Amino acid sequence: MRYSDQSLKLKARLQEFRGAFKSRQAFLHSIQTNDTSLDQHGHTGSTTWSNEDLDPTPPEKRSKFRVITVAKARNTATLITNQPDIARWSKTKQGAMWSQLITNPIAVTLSASLGILSTAAINNTWGLELWNQWDLLDAIMTRYWSSSARFAVFLSAFTWMVSILGTNIAANMIPFGSDSSMLFPRYITIPRGQFLVELLGFAICPWKILASASVFTTFLSGYGLFMASVVAIMICDYFLLTKGNVFIGSLYDGSSWNKHYYYTRGWNIQAVIAYISGIALPFPGFVGTLGPTVSKPAQDMGHLGWLLSFFTSFIIYYLICLVWPTGNQKLIKEMNITWEEESCKVIVAEDGTEVREGSIAEETEKGLGYSPTVEPVKPV
Repeated sequence: MRYSDQSLKLKARLQEFRGAFKSRQAFLHSIQTNDTSLDQHGHTGSTTWSNEDLDPTPPEKRSKFRVITVAKARNTATLITNQPDIARWSKTKQGAMWSQLITNPIAVTLSASLGILSTAAINNTWGLELWNQWDLLDAIMTRYWSSSARFAVFLSAFTWMVSILGTNIAANMIPFGSDSSMLFPRYITIPRGQFLVELLGFAICPWKILASASVFTTFLSGYGLFMASVVAIMICDYFLLTKGNVFIGSLYDGSSWNKHYYYTRGWNIQAVIAYISGIALPFPGFVGTLGPTVSKPAQDMGHLGWLLSFFTSFIIYYLICLVWPTGNQKLIKEMNITWEEESCKVIVAEDGTEVREGSIAEETEKGLGYSPTVEPVKPV
């Protein structure tokens, strides 16, 4: 009799989750928009999200490629921009590429698919309108207060905590600490910059951004908009204008004597012009998603978002530098160096000191800390 009762309970639970697979159209549409089956009010349920609040274009005229590209790009905009802060520790040129090329698509697809399935199953069965994982766990605990359910919720919450911690360290703390220490080296070190960004994280009131799904997705789309121009300038400069050559010894010199990266009083004016031009076109459309009324062309440009900003900044920066190249680009042309030729040379600082990378890697592996062996250049 006891076995029969357990079988009935198991059958009932399986029936509860069966609703997730009845809405095939909702699941496929959610995968395409990468918004976890959100409806037009920012909720999750059995109905598909029409996206009419952000895109009034009729569904049959929308480009699925555009929707998928913009959604994916805005979600990874930060990691694309901050690649150099992490990839510079790679021991080989291809080390940072293959690891991400293989693992990133798998991890993103699995996490999105499992999130969509579990949330849609709960909403369709229990008649809820959940959109984030914390409310999902709370709903499970409210209905199933058993030791097994509590343990499963604990495991889910713990893994999400580790994921959030890792994401913040890689995407926020390390890049901000590196960039701020370069801007103000006298006052800010990398650890100080990391503590500073933690304080700024509370200052922007993130709980208001997470108040609803619509506000959160609007924030993501706007954030990616500003990052796209930065990525475009970096790619254009590296691949087309400097032939993949980076003078590492000059990267850590903020003085006016830096012939490669001081630019115009410390400002790359060409990049500033391209950046402003890139965000200017889709920006009115982004403002329209926050409430104000904007024109139809502005809305259309806002829907292009990341793509429009990227290609606009890329093209403008390239054209400007053809007519008005930076000091570093002029030097590279005068030196007549080939693709990534500088990567094969010994790193030389601005004061003439040679830095041997081999000794840095060996000491780091042995746990002796970051203390590179330096050798002064012999006078000729």
